[in-house]
Amino acid sequence: MELYSSETANTAPLDMDSKSHAGAAVNALNEASIQNLLDNAVQQGIQGHSNGHLEIAEEVFEAIIQMKPSHAHANHRMGLLKIDKGTALEALPYLENAIMADPSALTFWVSLSETLIELEQFEEATKIINLAREAGVDGDEFTILEKKLNH
Repeated sequence: MELYSSETANTAPLDMDSKSHAGAAVNALNEASIQNLLDNAVQQGIQGHSNGHLEIAEEVFEAIIQMKPSHAHANHRMGLLKIDKGTALEALPYLENAIMADPSALTFWVSLSETLIELEQFEEATKIINLAREAGVDGDEFTILEKKLNH
């Protein structure tokens, strides 16, 4: 891309390839900035949840999920918050969404499995543990949960 001033006699049109590269760079920067803002908001929600400000934390997580429904950590944290509020059944869709957004996160699978056990949905919990393993996710946490399921 060539810059020109009013003193330049010859002005060439802007190269469209340069323009599209610049646009892509701006979009990538905007996406990174938005992701950074959302990640910071998740941290604020976690802090609110940890400090017992459940309603405020819920509003934060809800706003993030409205902006980006596939935000794995916001969905996971909203699920955990629902559990802490005593509405574990309402947590399930959020925990499932977290797994769909990031199926490699062991913590998400464990949270969903634990919640299903808490809700006495033992067959579903076993299915989730097996699905996690099929997806290549495994950990000692599943062994502990399986012991709970077998007792």
